[in-house]
Amino acid sequence: MKAIAITWLLGFSIVFIGNLDLQSLALYTKEQKQILMQAQDSVVMEKEGVFTGWADPHTVEIRIDEESMAFQVAKDVEKYFDNIEDKDLVCFKYVDKPVENDFSVEQLLLTEIHKIKVNIE
Repeated sequence: MKAIAITWLLGFSIVFIGNLDLQSLALYTKEQKQILMQAQDSVVMEKEGVFTGWADPHTVEIRIDEESMAFQVAKDVEKYFDNIEDKDLVCFKYVDKPVENDFSVEQLLLTEIHKIKVNIE
């Protein structure tokens, strides 16, 4: 886990480790929330898994350690899927990002993906 410390000019700081507890954001001002969300976005995670397919036009499913997870796919990342087929082993990077205007809901956003091995099953 990565630790992130954020210090404001007002003289106080917040330290959080790993994923930010989004429900606790209600305690912060709008400006503080924006700073925390930017810091959360900067924590890029990398994993390997089996690509299982498209759930809808902007969401893919990847199985990691026998658990399927859904990831949002930004337009600039879609091009990486041109050579990825169902059941390919992939390496990918993502950020855990809150849904805009609802900090209690998180979504996983792919930032990069590439194939490691063809159809492993």
